[in-house]
Amino acid sequence: MGTGRKLVDGDGEGDGAAAAVVVLVPFPAQGHVTPMLHLARALAARGDVAPTVVLPDFIHRRVVRAGGNGGGGGVALASFPSGIPDGDDGDGAPGFASIVHAMENRMPAHLERVLMLMRDDDDDRLAAAGRRAACLAVVVDVLASWAVPVAARCGVAAVGFWPAMLASYRVVAAIPELVDKGFVSEYGMRCCNVQSSMHPISGFLLSFFNFNFNSRSGANDI
Repeated sequence: MGTGRKLVDGDGEGDGAAAAVVVLVPFPAQGHVTPMLHLARALAARGDVAPTVVLPDFIHRRVVRAGGNGGGGGVALASFPSGIPDGDDGDGAPGFASIVHAMENRMPAHLERVLMLMRDDDDDRLAAAGRRAACLAVVVDVLASWAVPVAARCGVAAVGFWPAMLASYRVVAAIPELVDKGFVSEYGMRCCNVQSSMHPISGFLLSFFNFNFNSRSGANDI
């Protein structure tokens, strides 16, 4: 996978400067991949950024079937092996547990290898010109926060990305306070009834968010 692209001026001639690579890591589910692709295309439109979106193989196959090998608009796609097979018809969506297992146990090593290869290649290629390594940052979906410590180990800045409404983000960011005040169980157990007319809400996903967003990535760090 290429780590830098020459900037091109209006005459179609490269000016010799390498575009800064930004790696984007979406959560591999509906409503997360498409917004990240839109962000990648917006970055590519600047002309000085070369975005690469990393996807587990089962998502990458669907994107390729839908629109070709690339993400379009100057966006590169990278496929990571997830260990999750396609459904019998090639379109079966894996379960939540399978996705989380792949993210936690398989994808970190692949992302780290890619980031290290980028860094080593850029150091060798750009050192003579006195330029910094082209890998500028890793943009991470908050629900894919496994990528944050990987970026830290590779010396690359991590930036959080939330594809949904700001109100829902505020709920996730408030989870530590909700746990401290006893409104939400740290283990996903039911603690109290907020209002008798409201349907019970499972705490499972809140506990998942709490672990990923705070224990590992840090709500104040991204």
